[in-house]
Amino acid sequence: MASLPDGTDALLEFVRSRLARVDLVRRAPADLWERDAVEPVEEVQEALGALAVRDDGRRVVLTSVDLRGGDFSEGRWAHARLGGSDLHDTNFSRADLSHANLRWAFMDRSNLEDARLAHADLTNVSLQDANLRRAQLPHAHLSGVKMNRADAQEAQLQFCNLGPSWLQGARLRYADLHQARLELARMQSADLSSARLSYALLKRANGGGARLIGARMSYCAVEASRLEEADLSGALLDNASLRETSLQNARLRGADLRHVFMLHVRAEYADLRGASLAGGRVVETELRRADLRDADLDDVDFWKTSFREADLDGATLRHADLRDTDFTGAWGLKAEQFATAWVYESTRMDEELARHPVLQERIAATADRF
Repeated sequence: MASLPDGTDALLEFVRSRLARVDLVRRAPADLWERDAVEPVEEVQEALGALAVRDDGRRVVLTSVDLRGGDFSEGRWAHARLGGSDLHDTNFSRADLSHANLRWAFMDRSNLEDARLAHADLTNVSLQDANLRRAQLPHAHLSGVKMNRADAQEAQLQFCNLGPSWLQGARLRYADLHQARLELARMQSADLSSARLSYALLKRANGGGARLIGARMSYCAVEASRLEEADLSGALLDNASLRETSLQNARLRGADLRHVFMLHVRAEYADLRGASLAGGRVVETELRRADLRDADLDDVDFWKTSFREADLDGATLRHADLRDTDFTGAWGLKAEQFATAWVYESTRMDEELARHPVLQERIAATADRF
Protein backbone atom coordinates (compact mmCIF):
# COMPACT_ATOMS: atom_id res chain seq x y z
CA MET A 1 0.00 0.00 0.00
CA ALA A 2 1.29 3.47 -0.84
CA SER A 3 2.19 5.64 2.14
CA LEU A 4 -0.20 8.51 2.72
CA PRO A 5 1.04 12.06 2.14
CA ASP A 6 0.84 14.74 4.82
CA GLY A 7 -1.47 17.76 4.67
CA THR A 8 -5.03 18.25 3.43
CA ASP A 9 -4.12 19.36 -0.09
CA ALA A 10 -1.77 16.42 -0.61
CA LEU A 11 -4.33 13.95 0.73
CA LEU A 12 -7.01 15.37 -1.57
CA GLU A 13 -4.75 15.08 -4.61
CA PHE A 14 -3.92 11.51 -3.58
CA VAL A 15 -7.64 10.62 -3.38
CA ARG A 16 -8.57 12.38 -6.64
CA SER A 17 -5.82 10.60 -8.55
CA ARG A 18 -7.30 7.25 -7.58
CA LEU A 19 -11.00 7.97 -8.18
CA ALA A 20 -12.97 7.79 -11.40
CA ARG A 21 -14.70 10.94 -12.63
CA VAL A 22 -18.49 10.85 -13.04
CA ASP A 23 -21.00 13.07 -14.81
CA LEU A 24 -24.26 12.45 -12.97
CA VAL A 25 -26.16 15.18 -14.80
CA ARG A 26 -25.81 13.28 -18.08
CA ARG A 27 -26.69 9.85 -16.68
CA ALA A 28 -30.21 8.47 -16.36
CA PRO A 29 -31.36 7.59 -12.81
CA ALA A 30 -32.01 3.98 -13.86
CA ASP A 31 -28.41 3.71 -15.05
CA LEU A 32 -27.12 4.90 -11.70
CA TRP A 33 -29.33 2.46 -9.80
CA GLU A 34 -27.98 -0.46 -11.81
CA ARG A 35 -24.39 0.28 -10.82
CA ASP A 36 -23.02 -2.13 -8.23
CA ALA A 37 -22.32 -0.96 -4.71
CA VAL A 38 -18.55 -0.98 -4.25
CA GLU A 39 -16.16 0.29 -1.62
CA PRO A 40 -13.16 2.52 -2.34
CA VAL A 41 -9.84 0.71 -2.40
CA GLU A 42 -8.18 0.38 0.99
CA GLU A 43 -5.65 3.17 0.47
CA VAL A 44 -8.39 5.61 -0.64
CA GLN A 45 -10.55 4.72 2.35
CA GLU A 46 -7.55 5.24 4.64
CA ALA A 47 -6.93 8.65 3.07
CA LEU A 48 -10.60 9.56 3.55
CA GLY A 49 -10.27 8.55 7.18
CA ALA A 50 -7.28 10.87 7.56
CA LEU A 51 -9.23 13.72 5.95
CA ALA A 52 -12.18 13.08 8.26
CA VAL A 53 -10.20 13.82 11.42
CA ARG A 54 -8.16 16.77 10.15
CA ASP A 55 -8.42 19.99 12.17
CA ASP A 56 -6.67 22.52 9.91
CA GLY A 57 -9.96 24.14 8.79
CA ARG A 58 -9.23 23.49 5.10
CA ARG A 59 -12.21 22.76 2.83
CA VAL A 60 -12.45 19.31 1.28
CA VAL A 61 -13.21 19.44 -2.47
CA LEU A 62 -14.19 16.12 -4.07
CA THR A 63 -16.67 17.04 -6.79
CA SER A 64 -17.93 14.76 -9.57
CA VAL A 65 -16.02 11.68 -8.41
CA ASP A 66 -17.03 8.09 -7.72
CA LEU A 67 -17.14 7.56 -3.94
CA ARG A 68 -19.66 4.72 -3.85
CA GLY A 69 -19.68 2.80 -0.61
CA GLY A 70 -17.25 5.13 1.14
CA ASP A 71 -17.17 5.40 4.93
CA PHE A 72 -17.37 9.05 6.02
CA SER A 73 -18.94 8.32 9.41
CA GLU A 74 -18.21 10.65 12.34
CA GLY A 75 -15.96 12.74 10.11
CA ARG A 76 -15.49 16.49 9.94
CA TRP A 77 -16.88 17.44 6.53
CA ALA A 78 -18.22 20.90 7.32
CA HIS A 79 -18.09 23.21 4.27
CA ALA A 80 -16.98 20.27 2.09
CA ARG A 81 -17.72 20.42 -1.64
CA LEU A 82 -19.03 17.03 -2.77
CA GLY A 83 -21.45 18.19 -5.45
CA GLY A 84 -22.08 15.97 -8.45
CA SER A 85 -20.40 12.96 -6.85
CA ASP A 86 -21.72 9.40 -6.74
CA LEU A 87 -22.23 8.81 -3.03
CA HIS A 88 -24.79 6.05 -3.01
CA ASP A 89 -24.42 3.38 -0.32
CA THR A 90 -22.05 5.67 1.60
CA ASN A 91 -21.95 5.98 5.39
CA PHE A 92 -22.17 9.53 6.76
CA SER A 93 -23.67 8.54 10.11
CA ARG A 94 -22.89 11.06 12.86
CA ALA A 95 -20.79 13.08 10.40
CA ASP A 96 -20.60 16.87 10.40
CA LEU A 97 -21.74 18.12 6.99
CA SER A 98 -22.91 21.55 8.07
CA HIS A 99 -22.68 24.13 5.26
CA ALA A 100 -21.51 21.37 2.88
CA ASN A 101 -22.25 21.65 -0.84
CA LEU A 102 -23.81 18.42 -2.12
CA ARG A 103 -25.69 19.78 -5.12
CA TRP A 104 -26.66 17.10 -7.67
CA ALA A 105 -24.99 14.32 -5.66
CA PHE A 106 -26.41 10.79 -6.00
CA MET A 107 -26.91 9.53 -2.43
CA ASP A 108 -29.53 6.79 -2.72
CA ARG A 109 -29.39 4.22 0.09
CA SER A 110 -26.81 6.33 1.94
CA ASN A 111 -26.70 6.36 5.74
CA LEU A 112 -27.02 9.85 7.25
CA GLU A 113 -28.34 8.80 10.64
CA ASP A 114 -27.60 11.46 13.28
CA ALA A 115 -25.62 13.47 10.71
CA ARG A 116 -25.36 17.25 11.08
CA LEU A 117 -26.34 19.10 7.88
CA ALA A 118 -27.38 22.55 9.08
CA HIS A 119 -27.35 25.06 6.20
CA ALA A 120 -26.12 22.35 3.80
CA ASP A 121 -26.96 22.67 0.11
CA LEU A 122 -28.69 19.49 -1.08
CA THR A 123 -30.33 21.01 -4.15
CA ASN A 124 -31.37 18.28 -6.61
CA VAL A 125 -29.76 15.56 -4.50
CA SER A 126 -31.18 12.04 -4.77
CA LEU A 127 -31.72 10.48 -1.33
CA GLN A 128 -34.14 7.72 -2.23
CA ASP A 129 -34.26 4.87 0.31
CA ALA A 130 -31.69 6.77 2.40
CA ASN A 131 -31.48 6.63 6.20
CA LEU A 132 -31.91 10.14 7.65
CA ARG A 133 -33.09 9.19 11.10
CA ARG A 134 -32.51 12.03 13.55
CA ALA A 135 -30.48 13.92 10.93
CA GLN A 136 -30.15 17.63 11.69
CA LEU A 137 -30.99 19.72 8.62
CA PRO A 138 -32.24 23.11 9.87
CA HIS A 139 -32.08 25.81 7.17
CA ALA A 140 -30.86 23.25 4.61
CA HIS A 141 -31.54 23.86 0.92
CA LEU A 142 -33.56 20.87 -0.31
CA SER A 143 -35.14 22.21 -3.48
CA GLY A 144 -35.50 19.41 -6.01
CA VAL A 145 -34.50 16.72 -3.50
CA LYS A 146 -35.73 13.18 -4.10
CA MET A 147 -36.46 11.41 -0.81
CA ASN A 148 -38.90 8.75 -1.97
CA ARG A 149 -39.11 5.96 0.62
CA ALA A 150 -36.41 7.62 2.73
CA ASP A 151 -36.48 7.07 6.50
CA ALA A 152 -36.31 10.54 8.07
CA GLN A 153 -38.05 9.83 11.35
CA GLU A 154 -37.26 12.44 14.02
CA ALA A 155 -35.22 14.43 11.50
CA GLN A 156 -34.89 18.17 12.09
CA LEU A 157 -35.96 20.08 8.99
CA GLN A 158 -36.91 23.44 10.47
CA PHE A 159 -36.92 26.38 8.03
CA CYS A 160 -35.97 24.10 5.10
CA ASN A 161 -36.95 24.83 1.52
CA LEU A 162 -38.43 21.57 0.19
CA GLY A 163 -40.01 22.95 -2.92
CA PRO A 164 -40.24 21.19 -5.22
CA SER A 165 -39.44 17.82 -3.66
CA TRP A 166 -40.31 14.15 -4.00
CA LEU A 167 -41.30 12.54 -0.70
CA GLN A 168 -43.55 9.70 -1.85
CA GLY A 169 -43.64 6.94 0.73
CA ALA A 170 -41.11 8.74 2.94
CA ARG A 171 -41.19 8.07 6.68
CA LEU A 172 -41.16 11.39 8.55
CA ARG A 173 -42.78 10.41 11.83
CA TYR A 174 -41.96 12.93 14.59
CA ALA A 175 -39.91 14.99 12.12
CA ASP A 176 -39.67 18.72 12.82
CA LEU A 177 -40.71 20.78 9.77
CA HIS A 178 -41.45 24.01 11.62
CA GLN A 179 -41.68 26.88 9.11
CA ALA A 180 -40.59 24.57 6.29
CA ARG A 181 -41.58 25.48 2.74
CA LEU A 182 -43.20 22.57 0.86
CA GLU A 183 -44.23 24.17 -2.40
CA LEU A 184 -44.90 21.56 -5.10
CA ALA A 185 -43.94 18.80 -2.67
CA ARG A 186 -45.07 15.34 -3.74
CA MET A 187 -45.93 13.54 -0.51
CA GLN A 188 -48.32 10.79 -1.62
CA SER A 189 -48.48 7.99 0.96
CA ALA A 190 -45.79 9.64 3.10
CA ASP A 191 -45.99 9.08 6.87
CA LEU A 192 -45.84 12.37 8.79
CA SER A 193 -47.62 11.12 11.91
CA SER A 194 -46.87 13.33 14.94
CA ALA A 195 -44.63 15.52 12.76
CA ARG A 196 -44.33 19.21 13.58
CA LEU A 197 -45.49 21.44 10.70
CA SER A 198 -46.38 24.59 12.60
CA TYR A 199 -46.16 27.72 10.42
CA ALA A 200 -45.18 25.53 7.45
CA LEU A 201 -46.29 26.34 3.89
CA LEU A 202 -47.83 23.62 1.74
CA LYS A 203 -48.49 25.21 -1.63
CA ARG A 204 -49.60 23.16 -4.63
CA ALA A 205 -48.47 20.12 -2.67
CA ASN A 206 -49.83 16.64 -3.25
CA GLY A 207 -50.33 14.68 -0.05
CA GLY A 208 -52.91 12.23 -1.31
CA GLY A 209 -53.12 9.25 1.03
CA ALA A 210 -50.51 10.70 3.39
CA ARG A 211 -50.60 9.85 7.10
CA LEU A 212 -50.64 12.98 9.27
CA ILE A 213 -52.13 11.40 12.38
CA GLY A 214 -51.54 13.68 15.35
CA ALA A 215 -49.46 16.08 13.24
CA ARG A 216 -48.89 19.49 14.82
CA MET A 217 -49.86 21.97 12.10
CA SER A 218 -50.83 25.08 14.08
CA TYR A 219 -50.76 28.26 11.97
CA CYS A 220 -49.71 26.36 8.85
CA ALA A 221 -50.80 27.58 5.42
CA VAL A 222 -52.16 25.04 2.93
CA GLU A 223 -52.81 26.53 -0.50
CA ALA A 224 -54.02 24.87 -3.71
CA SER A 225 -52.98 21.49 -2.35
CA ARG A 226 -54.37 17.97 -2.60
CA LEU A 227 -54.93 15.99 0.58
CA GLU A 228 -57.53 13.54 -0.68
CA GLU A 229 -57.81 10.43 1.49
CA ALA A 230 -55.12 11.77 3.82
CA ASP A 231 -55.39 10.73 7.47
CA LEU A 232 -55.30 13.79 9.75
CA SER A 233 -57.00 12.13 12.71
CA GLY A 234 -56.23 14.03 15.90
CA ALA A 235 -54.12 16.56 14.01
CA LEU A 236 -53.60 20.00 15.52
CA LEU A 237 -54.64 22.57 12.89
CA ASP A 238 -55.67 25.46 15.07
CA ASN A 239 -55.35 28.87 13.36
CA ALA A 240 -54.40 27.15 10.11
CA SER A 241 -55.26 28.65 6.72
CA LEU A 242 -56.69 26.27 4.10
CA ARG A 243 -57.28 27.78 0.66
CA GLU A 244 -58.28 26.17 -2.64
CA THR A 245 -57.46 22.79 -1.13
CA SER A 246 -59.03 19.35 -1.57
CA LEU A 247 -59.80 17.24 1.51
CA GLN A 248 -62.15 14.86 -0.24
CA ASN A 249 -62.48 11.57 1.63
CA ALA A 250 -59.88 12.79 4.13
CA ARG A 251 -60.01 11.58 7.71
CA LEU A 252 -59.99 14.40 10.29
CA ARG A 253 -61.70 12.62 13.14
CA GLY A 254 -61.03 14.44 16.41
CA ALA A 255 -58.86 17.05 14.67
CA ASP A 256 -58.41 20.46 16.32
CA LEU A 257 -59.34 23.12 13.74
CA ARG A 258 -60.21 25.91 16.13
CA HIS A 259 -59.98 29.37 14.56
CA VAL A 260 -59.23 27.80 11.17
CA PHE A 261 -59.75 29.80 7.97
CA MET A 262 -61.13 27.75 5.08
CA LEU A 263 -61.71 29.26 1.65
CA HIS A 264 -62.85 27.26 -1.40
CA VAL A 265 -62.05 23.97 0.31
CA ARG A 266 -63.53 20.75 -1.06
CA ALA A 267 -64.19 18.29 1.75
CA GLU A 268 -66.89 16.05 0.34
CA TYR A 269 -67.15 12.73 2.21
CA ALA A 270 -64.53 13.90 4.73
CA ASP A 271 -64.64 12.36 8.20
CA LEU A 272 -64.79 15.24 10.70
CA ARG A 273 -66.46 13.33 13.48
CA GLY A 274 -65.69 14.94 16.83
CA ALA A 275 -63.54 17.62 15.20
CA SER A 276 -63.58 21.20 16.47
CA LEU A 277 -63.84 24.21 14.16
CA ALA A 278 -64.88 26.55 16.96
CA GLY A 279 -64.26 30.22 16.23
CA GLY A 280 -63.24 29.54 12.66
CA ARG A 281 -64.27 31.12 9.37
CA VAL A 282 -65.46 28.84 6.58
CA VAL A 283 -66.14 30.47 3.21
CA GLU A 284 -67.51 28.88 0.03
CA THR A 285 -66.50 25.44 1.25
CA GLU A 286 -68.02 22.13 0.15
CA LEU A 287 -68.84 19.73 2.99
CA ARG A 288 -71.40 17.67 1.11
CA ARG A 289 -71.92 14.21 2.62
CA ALA A 290 -69.20 14.85 5.20
CA ASP A 291 -69.41 13.11 8.58
CA LEU A 292 -69.71 15.89 11.19
CA ARG A 293 -71.26 13.91 14.00
CA ASP A 294 -70.46 15.43 17.40
CA ALA A 295 -68.40 18.16 15.71
CA ASP A 296 -67.93 21.48 17.51
CA LEU A 297 -69.07 24.23 15.12
CA ASP A 298 -69.65 26.87 17.79
CA ASP A 299 -68.95 30.50 16.85
CA VAL A 300 -67.99 29.55 13.29
CA ASP A 301 -68.63 32.19 10.63
CA PHE A 302 -69.99 30.21 7.68
CA TRP A 303 -70.67 31.84 4.32
CA LYS A 304 -71.87 30.02 1.21
CA THR A 305 -70.92 26.68 2.72
CA SER A 306 -72.67 23.47 1.71
CA PHE A 307 -73.64 20.78 4.22
CA ARG A 308 -75.92 19.03 1.73
CA GLU A 309 -76.57 15.43 2.84
CA ALA A 310 -73.90 15.75 5.56
CA ASP A 311 -74.34 13.93 8.88
CA LEU A 312 -74.61 16.55 11.66
CA ASP A 313 -76.03 14.35 14.40
CA GLY A 314 -74.87 15.72 17.75
CA ALA A 315 -72.96 18.63 16.18
CA THR A 316 -73.14 21.95 18.03
CA LEU A 317 -73.83 25.27 16.28
CA ARG A 318 -73.92 27.66 19.21
CA HIS A 319 -73.63 31.27 18.00
CA ALA A 320 -72.59 30.08 14.53
CA ASP A 321 -73.27 32.50 11.67
CA LEU A 322 -75.03 30.63 8.85
CA ARG A 323 -75.32 33.20 6.08
CA ASP A 324 -76.10 31.60 2.69
CA THR A 325 -75.34 28.16 4.14
CA ASP A 326 -77.04 25.07 2.70
CA PHE A 327 -78.24 22.25 4.99
CA THR A 328 -80.54 20.62 2.43
CA GLY A 329 -80.82 16.89 3.00
CA ALA A 330 -78.50 16.97 6.04
CA TRP A 331 -78.82 14.08 8.44
CA GLY A 332 -79.34 14.20 12.20
CA LEU A 333 -80.23 17.89 12.35
CA LYS A 334 -82.61 19.00 15.09
CA ALA A 335 -84.15 22.42 15.55
CA GLU A 336 -82.56 22.71 19.00
CA GLN A 337 -79.10 22.73 17.41
CA PHE A 338 -79.97 26.17 15.94
CA ALA A 339 -81.26 27.60 19.25
CA THR A 340 -78.50 30.25 19.47
CA ALA A 341 -77.25 30.25 15.87
CA TRP A 342 -77.67 33.19 13.50
CA VAL A 343 -80.04 31.91 10.81
CA TYR A 344 -80.89 33.99 7.71
CA GLU A 345 -83.61 33.89 5.12
CA SER A 346 -80.83 32.79 2.76
CA THR A 347 -79.98 29.79 4.96
CA ARG A 348 -81.34 26.71 3.18
CA MET A 349 -82.62 23.55 4.82
CA ASP A 350 -85.41 20.99 4.46
CA GLU A 351 -88.85 22.60 4.53
CA GLU A 352 -90.11 20.75 7.60
CA LEU A 353 -87.13 21.89 9.68
CA ALA A 354 -87.36 25.45 8.35
CA ARG A 355 -90.96 25.72 9.58
CA HIS A 356 -90.04 24.76 13.14
CA PRO A 357 -90.78 27.55 15.69
CA VAL A 358 -87.15 27.57 16.86
CA LEU A 359 -85.93 28.28 13.33
CA GLN A 360 -88.58 30.92 12.76
CA GLU A 361 -87.58 32.65 15.99
CA ARG A 362 -83.87 32.53 15.05
CA ILE A 363 -84.55 33.98 11.58
CA ALA A 364 -86.48 36.85 13.19
CA ALA A 365 -83.75 37.44 15.81
CA THR A 366 -81.08 37.47 13.12
CA ALA A 367 -83.05 39.92 10.98
CA ASP A 368 -83.46 42.24 13.99
CA ARG A 369 -79.75 42.14 14.77
CA PHE A 370 -78.42 42.51 11.23
